[in-house]
Amino acid sequence: MATLPCPCGNAGEPDGACRCSPTMVLRHRARISAAVIDRIDLSVRVPFVPAERRLASPPALAFAAVRARVADVQARSRARNDGCLNAELPPARIADAARLAATARDWLARAIDRLRLSLRAHHRLLRVARTLADLEGADAVELPHLVRTLAWREPERGDDGAPVAPVRSAAPLRVPAARRAEAPPRRPTP
Repeated sequence: MATLPCPCGNAGEPDGACRCSPTMVLRHRARISAAVIDRIDLSVRVPFVPAERRLASPPALAFAAVRARVADVQARSRARNDGCLNAELPPARIADAARLAATARDWLARAIDRLRLSLRAHHRLLRVARTLADLEGADAVELPHLVRTLAWREPERGDDGAPVAPVRSAAPLRVPAARRAEAPPRRPTP
């Protein structure tokens, strides 16, 4: 699933090209329900890349090298999981496949409680972390795999802590000063 961070699509861009008021941005982001957000495994902000940069730099990895790496990870997963990929594992088998280290297990327990992760989110988090561990050739899911997976999974959050959109932004949401002045004042919550 892909979504824009605001109606014009430019919120958070370094050049400040967003034309939307804060109210418009919040209304746009509120259209995505928490139930949908719970089903998103990776939430990544993709910034605009100017044409001269797109055309000048060659890709970091050649397509053949990426294909070989994916095939290697899939083979590793199938060998460990009786022919299943990590994404196909039923919830009853994902904990065994993850082989969580003790520190990772303790951290995950705190993250589940603190972030109030659903059981679905917990299992999806383990599947992605197991895949990251496979990409690195690790036999067990370590703390860095879980931390990175949760950082990719968690959407931006508003002032109230509620998810606002399934996008990650390297830069904070910046609204031009002219638009901030147009925004209605916030009413205090009871």
